[in-house]
Amino acid sequence: MANILFEILGGSSFMKVLDYFLDTDMDISVLDVCDGTSLSRKTVETVLESLVEKEIIKYTRTIGKSRMYMINKENLIAKKLIELNETVLERQEKIILKNKCPLKKMKQKRIQEVD
Repeated sequence: MANILFEILGGSSFMKVLDYFLDTDMDISVLDVCDGTSLSRKTVETVLESLVEKEIIKYTRTIGKSRMYMINKENLIAKKLIELNETVLERQEKIILKNKCPLKKMKQKRIQEVD
C-alpha cells in the first residue's frame, strides 16, 4: 500500500524523490533513488538539486563516482516533513490493523447475513 502522504500530495517527481528519502535513514546515491522511484537520472538530479538548495536534502560523501545524499534532519522543514510522514504512517498502520481486525469482519458478516 502506498504512503497516504504521497497519495494526498500527489505523484510528482518531487514527491517521489522526497518520499524515497523520508523512507530511509541512510545516505543514498542518485542511482539508488532512480531505481527506487523509476525516475530518470536527469529528473532525479534536477529534483535533488532543488532539495539540496532548500537544504532539505544534504550531500554526505562520495563513494567511487557516486555522490551520496540523505535527508537533512537539522533543517526545520525536513524535521516537519519527517514528523508528518511518521504521523501519516502511524495512522495508515492503524487503518490497516483496523481493517484486518477479526471482530470487525465478524460484524460485517453478521450485517450481510441480516440483509
